[in-house]
Amino acid sequence: MNLMFSQIGIALDIIIFLLTAFITATSYRLYRAFRKRNYLQFSTGFFLISTGYLAITILNIVTFPLMRVSDLGYLSLEGMLTLLWYLPVLAGLLILTSLYYGVDDRKLQLLLIALLTAGFVMGGGAASAFFVFSGLLFLFIALRLFEHYRAAPDTNSLLILLGFSMLFLSKMASGALFVHEGVYAGYYLFKVGGAALIAYGMWVISR
Repeated sequence: MNLMFSQIGIALDIIIFLLTAFITATSYRLYRAFRKRNYLQFSTGFFLISTGYLAITILNIVTFPLMRVSDLGYLSLEGMLTLLWYLPVLAGLLILTSLYYGVDDRKLQLLLIALLTAGFVMGGGAASAFFVFSGLLFLFIALRLFEHYRAAPDTNSLLILLGFSMLFLSKMASGALFVHEGVYAGYYLFKVGGAALIAYGMWVISR
């Protein structure tokens, strides 16, 4: 991947972080206003996701100059540091999944997080594992949102459904990156578009 596209990717990662941070703040404001536990859980999930995106943005900015010196050194450093954003994103997605599927047992949630952590630390293949786990969780959330929308259709539900669906499609594009780097544009298009739709939906709800 050339340096110019890397710079564009960093800028888009910053936008994604800002969008997820906005979702976090908006849903927390809704929790403060209505004291509904689902808003707090939604906010907590996106707080962890935004933390992960902040971590990868910082890491890309810090390691970007190394690309000019040694691609091999950059890739080695990147491989050691990416867990700092994989695990918060997965933890946030688990919280969101438990929100939509009614998994309220805290011990079960902690067990799932522990299993994921152990899998990354001991199992290797972190990038592939992250793609599979996060893709499945986005898919499960989108499917449940589709069921909710069919039962009680409204514009905000549709926006959030489309947002999570686009985030799932970004994971499909992410998987294709293992084969060909030419899908980076679609990967970022779906990711930014999905986060933007969810952010807009939450902003409409909060007005």
